[in-house]
Amino acid sequence: MLEVIAGKDPLDPRQDEVHVQPYTDALDKDVKGLRIGLLREGFGTPASEPDVDAAVRKTIDALAGLGAEVREVSVPAHLETGAISWSMFTEGMLANIEGNGAGYGLRGWHDPALASALGKFRHAQANDLPPSLKISLLLGAYLRERYHGSVYVQAHALRAELRIAYDSVLQEVDVIAMPTTPNKAHRYEPDIGAAEALRRGWNMLGNTTPFNLTGHPALSIPCAKSNGLPVGMMLAARHFDEATLFRAAHAYERSVDWTTV
Repeated sequence: MLEVIAGKDPLDPRQDEVHVQPYTDALDKDVKGLRIGLLREGFGTPASEPDVDAAVRKTIDALAGLGAEVREVSVPAHLETGAISWSMFTEGMLANIEGNGAGYGLRGWHDPALASALGKFRHAQANDLPPSLKISLLLGAYLRERYHGSVYVQAHALRAELRIAYDSVLQEVDVIAMPTTPNKAHRYEPDIGAAEALRRGWNMLGNTTPFNLTGHPALSIPCAKSNGLPVGMMLAARHFDEATLFRAAHAYERSVDWTTV
């Protein structure tokens, strides 16, 4: 599917030039010689569950047994991405909502029906917005009013530095590995309150948010079960190098039954 849809869409204003590959060719390769960097900061965080960390490390050991070269790598800025993303996301989301999703200043095609529907909805049914979006808009409005966009601009600069930090590590290894989420799925509990519901949702994002900021391709691989709940390992690679992710993931799937690990 990716081979069919990959490539630059001239009507999408968010895209730069897109480099594509014959991705299915990667599925016939093994992982011998593949360099995997175990990201130190992706493990042992306050939100981490020991069984999740252990399962992912065991998966890395399995890939090493298949011929991959594994070593630990470090990106200290990985732990700062929450602050960077919140500074950007909240003000950016506020601007997007207030602009009715019209994407002012961006070239490409925009949906007039979407702009009209969002513009009417946000005035008539704002109370129906989920708590996560409400608090994001409130924080975005506060940051803009108090700091006049300077926090947003600073976050953009830090975003660029974060991208450079991962790029530097990815010159030494082919992929970076870590748990997809630091914990297993939370137990459903009704009536826990909005604050706790938000905390439970956001404490799972520590390893996924960074690559939303930097644009590095990342792939989650089911790798184990713990207490009946699935555990995922995430691999991130160089920009436009999705083929390497498929190579590693498919080699693991062919060799290991993750449901019995």
